[in-house]
Amino acid sequence: MKTLLLLWLLPITLLLGDPAVVPNTNTGTSIVPRVVHLSPAESQELASAYATALKANPGLQDLGKSLSEQLHAAIAAGKPPGEDLRKAELAYQQALQAAALKADPNVGMIIDKMVHTPTQ
Repeated sequence: MKTLLLLWLLPITLLLGDPAVVPNTNTGTSIVPRVVHLSPAESQELASAYATALKANPGLQDLGKSLSEQLHAAIAAGKPPGEDLRKAELAYQQALQAAALKADPNVGMIIDKMVHTPTQ
């Protein structure tokens, strides 16, 4: 399960620098860092839903690996991730959230909290 969680967190960590920072989906392409404060119970519930979603969707898991590899390659080459890669990462995160919600509808409030937390 730790590997699956890492697959989810690694692209965000590489893209934004902090696994607790999420893109601002309200503004479209603009990425505005926002810190999300989840309780340990919320984090565990969300991690479990993500792991279940990834097990049920091998294609989504493969996409996460591919994006992670692309981000690593960009960083190793000393280049910032391109706009296409950023858009692909955002689409992956949205697909992962939708799959997690399907796997466990109870995580809807947690996902909503992550996406709609006001900027501090």
